[in-house]
Amino acid sequence: YRVIIKHRENGSKVLVKLIDCGDEIVVDTSELLQIDKKFCTIPAFVQTFYLHGYDESQNSVNITRNLKKLLLNQWVHIAQQGLILNGRYGVHVTLCDDRSVNKLLLLNNLRVH
Repeated sequence: YRVIIKHRENGSKVLVKLIDCGDEIVVDTSELLQIDKKFCTIPAFVQTFYLHGYDESQNSVNITRNLKKLLLNQWVHIAQQGLILNGRYGVHVTLCDDRSVNKLLLLNNLRVH
């Protein structure tokens, strides 16, 4: 895996971000190897994003459950929209039947509270 070292945890343990899948894990520095420079220029295969117009601070278990129901095993169209915040792209997600995931989550969020 290609990684970026985020910070030292303790002793020889470091927190790394897996560039091509987005996860973060703790590993021992003895497990890290220098990669060939040609692999450093390949873009990440994962881009983190946020749903444009959706307030993540209002997230709940129900909202996460609804999001999974909407997106799992579905073809979707993702379009960049809005600003890049904290290295994440704002996106608008549309289902294959032209329903807006962003709007559906907002409506569901209003019903949940």
